[in-house]
Amino acid sequence: MDDKEIVAIILLRRRLIRQRLKRRYWIHPLNLLRPTMGEHLKLEMMYTSHPDKFFEYTRMTPVQFDKVLDMVTLDITLQDTNYRLSIPPRQRLFIGLRYLVTGDSIKTISTSFSVGRSTVLNIIKCVNQALWKNLQPIYLKVPDKEKWMEIVKGYDEKWNFPNCLGAIDEKHVMIRAPPNSGSLFFNYKSFFSVVLLATCDADYRFTTVDIGGYGRQSDGGIFSSSALGRALDEDRLQLPNSLPLPGINILQPCTFVGDDAFALSDKMMKPYDQRGLDKKKRIFNYRLSRARRIIENVFGIMVSRFNIYRRSIIGDPENVINTIKATVVLHNFLRTDELLMRPETRTYCPPGYFDNDDDKNGEWRKQGGGSGLTDFRRNTRNNYTQNARIMRDNLCNYFMGAGSVEWQEERAFFNVPAV
Repeated sequence: MDDKEIVAIILLRRRLIRQRLKRRYWIHPLNLLRPTMGEHLKLEMMYTSHPDKFFEYTRMTPVQFDKVLDMVTLDITLQDTNYRLSIPPRQRLFIGLRYLVTGDSIKTISTSFSVGRSTVLNIIKCVNQALWKNLQPIYLKVPDKEKWMEIVKGYDEKWNFPNCLGAIDEKHVMIRAPPNSGSLFFNYKSFFSVVLLATCDADYRFTTVDIGGYGRQSDGGIFSSSALGRALDEDRLQLPNSLPLPGINILQPCTFVGDDAFALSDKMMKPYDQRGLDKKKRIFNYRLSRARRIIENVFGIMVSRFNIYRRSIIGDPENVINTIKATVVLHNFLRTDELLMRPETRTYCPPGYFDNDDDKNGEWRKQGGGSGLTDFRRNTRNNYTQNARIMRDNLCNYFMGAGSVEWQEERAFFNVPAV
């Protein structure tokens, strides 16, 4: 074979490749019908005439939708080109919310909105980034000392737990295995995940989040290596100084409250080991559990409202993290907005939606279906400092004295068999 034949074969192959790659349509004929048919038209009808259906679809009222749209419009608007008109920001936000709220596949959303699949992917990415960029500085701002004091006051007044900076918990968020990731995201429960570590205030709102820890990390290692854990160790969170326990003169550092997945320390309060509990330790565990379950409710509410968590989230790690960020700030926005409403007019967390007391579970628990948020394995380590032990004992004694409440014994021993 001479050089001319080799060149001819190469040119022929290139031409065949170009023919295969050539797009059949710049815009598919079905998608040209978008102005007259498509799910966004149904949504506009819901927006104007059926606000209850609009809430089911977007998890927000029309007024709340307009607020969010105003904040993100600049970041999700594209310019028209000579070839086609861009999708308006209103429709782009509809598509982004559809993905988060329903967890539908890209193919399903593409068909419903008469939009190409690659366009849907780009819209979802753009909307998620815009939500975090514009809502986070307002609704998930890192607390300063004044805000920490508000949180402490809220836990004392609403949940009878003094000197509490918030409840903390970690969850595995189930994801589809990222390409070429090996076992990096494969956790001990035998599925792929990233880690969502979060704290919350007394009103069921996130206060700090740390997203993206590898699923394979050990339970104890995730918190210590997280941005929150490092900030606590390095005293970079502007936490308030030690405060006297209400009604007595004993100074007590302010701490977060967590479960057995966390190690007891001078910034983290956890329950006593369940073996050999006496009366006052059982009451302490109940009082701590009552405060700690706020974060459990926050996660539960978010999962019940954003069905993207009902299955493995598909995408590269960056897009998965952006998806989680978007749901976190939307949760805070909706929860903050409805706190200004009368309880009977709230839709995102109406009365009875979260746990009201130990013997009455919230409505979110009845939603059914699987969940892509999974608890961590409990931490069996009991090593802690002498100072941390004294702090916990001080609170334990306080709950039996000046800080006792009349109903604590009955509820602490609810369903405990008599000896």
